[in-house]
Amino acid sequence: AGVKGYDMGYWFAAYVPAGTPEPVVARLNALLAQATRSQAAQSFFETAGSEAWTTTPEELARFQAAETQKWGRVIKAAGIEAE
Repeated sequence: AGVKGYDMGYWFAAYVPAGTPEPVVARLNALLAQATRSQAAQSFFETAGSEAWTTTPEELARFQAAETQKWGRVIKAAGIEAE
């Protein structure tokens, strides 16, 4: 975008209820990662101008925590308040 320090994107994730057994979480993660790598998904992402990447549940938790901190600072600096 030509703006120093600008880093904006979008992401989405799949979540399960707290307490979901680890084997279920691992299996769902594997299936979603496999689906993301499929030809149909890759074609969709390419057409949409997107790039898909997958993580482990632990990596997602760290990423989400970092995003929460980053955007929390932006929201506070801008004086944005909930309606």
